[in-house]
Amino acid sequence: MFLGLLPRLAFSRSAMSHINQIPSAKNRHPGLFKVTETVIQQLVEWVHDPDIANPSVSALGLVKFCSVVHALNGYRSINLLLETDHWEDAGILTRGLFELVLNLEEICRDARTAEEKAQRFILFGSLQQGLHARALVQYQIDTGRGTKEHGEKVREIDNFLESHFKQFLFVGKKGRKRWRDNWCNMSVRDLAERSYHPTRIHQYTIIYAFLSSFTHSAPMAVMSTFGWRPPDKDWEQFDREHLAKEQDNIILVISLATQFLLEILLFAGDVFPKIDLVWSLSIMNRVYEINGVSPPLASAELKQLKEVFEGNDEAKKEEFRQMLQRKGVLPKTSP
Repeated sequence: MFLGLLPRLAFSRSAMSHINQIPSAKNRHPGLFKVTETVIQQLVEWVHDPDIANPSVSALGLVKFCSVVHALNGYRSINLLLETDHWEDAGILTRGLFELVLNLEEICRDARTAEEKAQRFILFGSLQQGLHARALVQYQIDTGRGTKEHGEKVREIDNFLESHFKQFLFVGKKGRKRWRDNWCNMSVRDLAERSYHPTRIHQYTIIYAFLSSFTHSAPMAVMSTFGWRPPDKDWEQFDREHLAKEQDNIILVISLATQFLLEILLFAGDVFPKIDLVWSLSIMNRVYEINGVSPPLASAELKQLKEVFEGNDEAKKEEFRQMLQRKGVLPKTSP
């Protein structure tokens, strides 16, 4: 975000006299946003496919369906924020995509338990809705606006939640009943450490922690609103350096958001008949290239992969899936 340029902590007329009209991020970096727009346009088409089967026939199918739609909506919001340089706020939503990847990894870790874990995931979501409803009623009581009916409603909700969601209830150290904080009894760090992906824990310790500072309005996040110009640095040089940093952060968020969205497709995309594995991997290659990193799949491998998956040789397809898993491109539990 480019909201102000100050040479020192104190405000001064001379500091504010430098006004520089800077084009939006979308106009400065059209190539970056061509990638995000391509992803959004294609996924909207696939998600609105009329041939999609009813996902609610299984808990796993429903979780996968909702995960892809939720991720797509989040990605569209991220893109809108990035277009106008709000990479900090886009990073907050990207953090949410990272957590969704971890949740899907845990659900799909073992095909034998995936349905059971999906049921638990859905059940915990219902518990969260119930606890929110209780909090709204309790707020009326705590602020002096409650009635006898509000007190009865709280007891009614408590009885319902305890009878239907016992598996998430435990007794704390002080002997009081408490609800679990999450559906799987594991923290975000726990899930990152359990991941099949070799860089996931590094994503947690470096990226997740960085984006969390913006989620919680930590000092670094608050003070990043302004760029500080030393008195001995000329404005043009300062502008160039500041915009270079902005570009780095925009690329970081676009890369992570796109990567996490594509990983969600690898876990959950099988409920959408037209989602294309090769297309997803080709977009992932472009993300690597944006960062100046060699993609895990060379162009020739991607072309060969496309030919195999357009054919009918199931044994060959499985051979390529295993190759992609060894490279860390596909999750080991990918369907």
